[in-house]
Amino acid sequence: MITATPISTLQNSGTLSVHLLGTVDYLAAMALQRQMVVEIADRQDHSGKLLICEHPPTLTVGCEGSRRQFLVDDDELQANLIDVHWVNRGGGCLLHAPGQLAVYPILPLKRIGLGMSRYHRLLEQVVSQVCAEFKTPTHAPKDQKGNRQPGLCVRNGQFAFVGTAVQSWVSHHGLFVNICPDLHLQRFIANPQPHTPVTSLAASRHRKTSMHAVRESLVRHLAHQLGYERYHLHTGHPQLIRTRKKVLLHA
Repeated sequence: MITATPISTLQNSGTLSVHLLGTVDYLAAMALQRQMVVEIADRQDHSGKLLICEHPPTLTVGCEGSRRQFLVDDDELQANLIDVHWVNRGGGCLLHAPGQLAVYPILPLKRIGLGMSRYHRLLEQVVSQVCAEFKTPTHAPKDQKGNRQPGLCVRNGQFAFVGTAVQSWVSHHGLFVNICPDLHLQRFIANPQPHTPVTSLAASRHRKTSMHAVRESLVRHLAHQLGYERYHLHTGHPQLIRTRKKVLLHA
């Protein structure tokens, strides 16, 4: 079990700007991240940014993914309004949908004293702390050989996934946490770990789980672990260009 003991000794003088975007098309969120990466790379302080949103049903394929993970053909994906994007983050193929929190920290990792390995552990630690507040224990996923894999599991499967990238020592992409998505959509792709089903926090708790409450807890713990004494919440972002997109939800 992953405990809630803090692992971070970071003390940052900068400010973390948190932008709550609601449901936003995947490519629009990526475009905003790219702008923020350039902005943070050009600064010299410890300030960072955090985007939190949900996406319409979308498949993304990271550097370790392949089309072999698709369980349906392109025609069925198109019929179900599922977009597919090949991206430069770590990890394999992931399904995004409303009810999943997409968490994108844009951070000057080198300036705040974080290497990639420790950064990944920090993201997982934050999710573990959030789950502890909801009285839900977590543990690390393992492959068929027993090797530890990125992300976190609850008792009935994996619900949190880590897929990060770094440019000029500024982080982007990030963390995806299933709170209450339509798990029926998972049928489109193979599970990241073949012997471990994909689940959600709500399914593990057998009760409704507030997206707002999880989001608040996640922001609070992430700011603390990163050493930010100050963080400011914003609704939306002036440079976000939204697109109109239908969202497919199953009853």
